[in-house]
Amino acid sequence: MNIDMSNKTLNTVVVRRGLGRLGATLIASFWVALTIVGALGASDIEKTLGDVGWAPKGAQSELVANGLKDGFVGTGLTSLTAVVTDQKHSSQEPEFERRAAEVASFIGANLNLEVTSHIGYASAGNSRDEFVSKDGHTSLVQLGSSLDADTMADRVLGAQSKLDERFENQGLTVQLVGTQAFLTEMSTASMAGLGQAEMLAFPLIVIVLLLLYRSVAATLTSLVATGTTIMLTLGIVNWVGTHWFDMSEFTLNSVTMLGLGICVDYTLFIVRRFQTELQSGQSVDAALKTTMRTSGEAVLASGVTVALAMSALFLIDSAVIRSIATGVVVVVIMSMLAATILTPALLRLLGTKINWGKIRFPRRKIRAISTRANFATRLAMRRPWLVVVGSVAILGALIIPAAHIAVGSADASVARSGAPVRVGFERIADKFSVGATAPIQVLVDAEGVGVSHLQMAQISNLVTKIDSSNHVESVREPLSVFSALNPDNPLAATTESSLAALPERERQALGTMLSSDGERMLITVLPDGAATSEQARQALFDVRSAVSENKIDGASVNVGGETQMNEEATEVIAESLPVVVAIMLAIILLIMAIAFRSILIPLLTVGLNILSVGATFGILVIIFQNGIGTSMLGFTHLGHLINWVPVLLIALLVSLATDYQVFILTRIREYVRTPGTSIRDAVSLGLRDTGPLITGAAMLMVVVFGAFAFTGVVPIQQFGFGLAVGVAIDATIVRMLLVPACLSLLGKAAWWPGNRRTDGDELGLETNTAHMTERSHVGQ
Repeated sequence: MNIDMSNKTLNTVVVRRGLGRLGATLIASFWVALTIVGALGASDIEKTLGDVGWAPKGAQSELVANGLKDGFVGTGLTSLTAVVTDQKHSSQEPEFERRAAEVASFIGANLNLEVTSHIGYASAGNSRDEFVSKDGHTSLVQLGSSLDADTMADRVLGAQSKLDERFENQGLTVQLVGTQAFLTEMSTASMAGLGQAEMLAFPLIVIVLLLLYRSVAATLTSLVATGTTIMLTLGIVNWVGTHWFDMSEFTLNSVTMLGLGICVDYTLFIVRRFQTELQSGQSVDAALKTTMRTSGEAVLASGVTVALAMSALFLIDSAVIRSIATGVVVVVIMSMLAATILTPALLRLLGTKINWGKIRFPRRKIRAISTRANFATRLAMRRPWLVVVGSVAILGALIIPAAHIAVGSADASVARSGAPVRVGFERIADKFSVGATAPIQVLVDAEGVGVSHLQMAQISNLVTKIDSSNHVESVREPLSVFSALNPDNPLAATTESSLAALPERERQALGTMLSSDGERMLITVLPDGAATSEQARQALFDVRSAVSENKIDGASVNVGGETQMNEEATEVIAESLPVVVAIMLAIILLIMAIAFRSILIPLLTVGLNILSVGATFGILVIIFQNGIGTSMLGFTHLGHLINWVPVLLIALLVSLATDYQVFILTRIREYVRTPGTSIRDAVSLGLRDTGPLITGAAMLMVVVFGAFAFTGVVPIQQFGFGLAVGVAIDATIVRMLLVPACLSLLGKAAWWPGNRRTDGDELGLETNTAHMTERSHVGQ
């Protein structure tokens, strides 16, 4: 890959022949037209985003879910559970059963949920005790529906409202719980958090940009570019989700959050450099050419780096990660194009009016380089070994907790307090058992053979082994029912003729464990912990082991349920992560080596990235996993990180850190290649010029990511906070201390085997000696 893009990129016209007002007007008009198309395309994006599934295709949990879609009572293409609490009557009174039956009938007939089967206290016959709580006031109704997941998610919120309206004045409360109910709540909360984050972030972004630009026009330029970029990206994401593959509900938050952060940063580098060139006395055309030859090419290199690094995530067989990665890659590319196409056009049209609405702040007199450099940078260059050892020690200490990182998923306990799905979840855990909120499912599939032709002893051995496992509270299986129906040959009771002879209620109850065709049998395992708990995971591992060790001739046995699905998703991410990280680092090494024609610069970049990312994970473990400071910050303590958060954080933090490294080193090398400038002075000048800009860019990122972290749902809390912390660490300890200290220690060796030619380079760096000298006295 050649980073010498000055002859081939979209900056060619700007760099070589200049950009006229007509060309700038055409570009701006075309971009506006694209934005309108994007806005129209994004208008119904909420309908496109949804549940894309966590486990990889063909996983056991998917096979079990597919096997339960038809033929069983209380399950279907989608399934829900109604939690019915009667505040006036208990199960000892006939009125309790009548009212429970009324709720089940109302759900089936009036909520447009396309219920195909249901079973509960009023219809379970001799098994009714399994559907009522210990205190006799809460009962469950299992519902199977023919609706697909997206349609069910769209309708469940309205169904819950109708239930509240119908029964709240009768002493009955009803909550719908299940995967689609939970996802609907998460989507609703996510959209609410998105609105709050935007309201919080936008004024802060404006304030920071005004401080950095000291100009209203420049601030508006960045905001226009960013707003149109996000709109275009959402339009593209909606199109991809409609025509190519499903997109996760978390994509919207991720695109908006990263679009605000990255696009504002990219335009900041372009606009601020343009202002600086104008201040040095250049004409508008000359300033624009220099800007695009330097900052423009650096933005392109950075955008390509981020997009390529994020593309490595497509190697992970996870629909959620693929979905979010798609959104991130698109928003990065669009941000890069907005900064290198739209922004130059706007700058050409504005010209010197880019400083319109100038905001004046008190200025100190321009001082010598040594006094203008901030204290941290001066310390790093004067005592490089002390700074390197001290900084590495601090980051190393923060990395230690990351060695104990645990990942998992979220359940309904993280929903908003008072949300029906959370109330129902907590009621099941309290009134029945915590394991009943997400049981482990073992599906015995004797397709083409029938359960009646299997060996009873093998099935019995499997059930016994599962029941004796640690952290297994109870096992619900049909063997005892079969034995009661036919003591001599229990499995003969699974034939179609035997089932037809049973009373309706008994057949209904048995239908929750045996398919109507007699070919599939469900064993339900209740662990002594919630789906995301360590107890449930240990129970799952024991169940897996039991299934592996106790084969059933003539049948396939698969394990499903929420815990299994989460574990499969975590395992596929863990298996792919080393390869993905290796590819990301290889991409960065290659791009940095080509861009700077150096061996040590790429190695230094990767090493510093590893330190900052590791420290970030250590802080995340301390807060979200260990719970230290969680309450104070208003975060939800899960005891683990959401499984897709770490891999996305690694990709983005490594990419963003490389961005900052590129911008800093690009400016430093401009001075390195200026005759008469020592390496030490080049580092000092480069950091002086880029320091305020990098700090401002990082501040913008922290503001945006922090706004989403403090207003979002749990996955976005962890994702946004991790990005904010990572950027803050990188912009302070790494860029202000370690970079100058390391470059001071490496000296000329850092740039070997590159040369000091001054006729331009692969990043299009401006190296005119007189101009560099003049600009060094203007500053940022």
